[in-house]
Amino acid sequence: MGARITTDWIYRGLQAVVLENEFLRIDVFPEAGAKIYNYIYKPAECNFLWHHPRIDLAAVPLGLSYDDHFSGGWDELFPNDAPCVFQGNSLPDHGELWCRRWDYEVMKNGRDEVVLYLRHRGAVTSTLVEKWLTLRSGELKLRFKHRITNLGKTPVDFLWKLHPALRSTERHRVDVPGKRGEYVGRDWSRLENPDLIFEWPIARNSRGDIADLRFVLPAASGLRDFVYVSELTDGWCALTDTERLLGFALIFPKEIFPYVWLFMPAGGWRDIHTVILEPCTACPKDLNLALERRSLSHLEPGEVLECEVTSLVYTGVDSVGAIGSDGILTPAGDMPGSARKHLA
Repeated sequence: MGARITTDWIYRGLQAVVLENEFLRIDVFPEAGAKIYNYIYKPAECNFLWHHPRIDLAAVPLGLSYDDHFSGGWDELFPNDAPCVFQGNSLPDHGELWCRRWDYEVMKNGRDEVVLYLRHRGAVTSTLVEKWLTLRSGELKLRFKHRITNLGKTPVDFLWKLHPALRSTERHRVDVPGKRGEYVGRDWSRLENPDLIFEWPIARNSRGDIADLRFVLPAASGLRDFVYVSELTDGWCALTDTERLLGFALIFPKEIFPYVWLFMPAGGWRDIHTVILEPCTACPKDLNLALERRSLSHLEPGEVLECEVTSLVYTGVDSVGAIGSDGILTPAGDMPGSARKHLA
């Protein structure tokens, strides 16, 4: 078969752009924030991306509540997460990328390689956000080239975050090569009254309870975790089905994305169960607090930020301890046999 791009599918009134090779099918919806809605590994008939059971894919006007219109899939957030007034501007919930139409062009459609180009001209910010998605024949990788340009006359301080919502069960394990964990708030923990700062991945509280946050809770638990992981030793994060030995990873430059946020509701938020792996340029989600911490990204007028990110499907391992530049994974090998279950 090789690789190919097709544009002959309309879903719920929205144009789909489908990138496909022998192993992967990726469905992109430019009119719905350039959302990647399906990321399918064909041999296992596995769609890695989670879909909200009660909210359908749709194009959404700028300024509406993100949570009330979050259909799942893979979004990008820029220039903010939480809605706020920042440097005199009112910024919409989860930014301006996820809800607006992106222009697109099929740059290449060959059997060996396909390239989809997408661009977004800011409404709130004077920016141009561009990305190129490349899929090659025979590979389990989707390659991204990202570019953000400040077209305005004043500097831009911002948060930029990748936001793939992944299907998960209590069989799944999260791996991030970080040293420090920080809860978004004490009400965002599976533990009662946890320590807000802890040594990743073991969260604790004053009663001596511990929880290994690598292990996903079952949906019936009614619990949730939302943490920032930092002090990364390498730039990747992964979610693995420990029974099917099948997983999804993101590989990114940690100099640009020094944080990985983990949003993991296990029935304890709106009765949903997903894991969102969120490489992010800043922390915390409040932009004004992030500015105080000096963690925000910054572009002077005319300045450009560029980077490359790779998403990777892998098989045959139940954990990830390292990912090489060639995409080869090394299992963590730290929780043998029956110990592979969540600790609570």
